[in-house]
Amino acid sequence: MTPTIPFHTVLILIFCVLGRGNAVAGVLASLLVSNPFTIPFQYYGAWKIGTYLSGDPISWQQARAIMGGVRDAGFLGAASFLYDHGPSFVESFLVGGIVLALPFGVAAYFLALALYLKHQRRRQMRALVRRPGKCP
Repeated sequence: MTPTIPFHTVLILIFCVLGRGNAVAGVLASLLVSNPFTIPFQYYGAWKIGTYLSGDPISWQQARAIMGGVRDAGFLGAASFLYDHGPSFVESFLVGGIVLALPFGVAAYFLALALYLKHQRRRQMRALVRRPGKCP
């Protein structure tokens, strides 16, 4: 839930490499979470929470103008634009994005863990059915 769309995929790929995660699964998960239907709600929530917690008086019109400039620029142009126009904007959105992401991240972790354990139990049961009398 970073404030810049061009950096989502790059950050996901970096963290997947560092954490030895599945890059394809990471990118697919990001598309599930950050897509054209959810991004407006995420950005508004991140802005609202971030400006409240950081105390930066960024209006929604200013935030939209900065996001429009980032959206219309390429990757390097977006980085340059944010460096020139929005350090407090980035800080506010990161704070808000982190606050929004934490409960969803924790919930996703436990959901993924439950699905993984269910899959493992199913595999063990299939192995027992194929070889009765043998413990896996």
